[in-house]
Amino acid sequence: MTQDEKSQAMLMWLLCLVINIFSPIIFMLVGKDKPGVYRSAMQALTFYIVMIILYFAVWIVVFLLALVTHGFGIFLMIPIFGVLGLFGLYVIIMGAVESNKGNVFEPPITSNFARAWFKV
Repeated sequence: MTQDEKSQAMLMWLLCLVINIFSPIIFMLVGKDKPGVYRSAMQALTFYIVMIILYFAVWIVVFLLALVTHGFGIFLMIPIFGVLGLFGLYVIIMGAVESNKGNVFEPPITSNFARAWFKV
């Protein structure tokens, strides 16, 4: 990757902290002609799609547990969402660090989905 691509890919990952899923969408559209930026944006977009699915799945499971346990299952939300949030923060930081080195960061769990869905 060129220095410009490294900077844009790192900026895309760092903006994920502020504008979440909109950052990869913006850089996907802007960086079509820059393969490193485009691949990083697709990896981040895939990561966010999978995280949204996980959040909804956790909501459903916690809701069902709350129904079964008369409301006590709701206390599982804080640690589960905390772990998902910390994992998201880890992926964003690692994406920024790897982009600064000139590599495309492939987040654990979602990199295979990115290859299948977006062919990157």
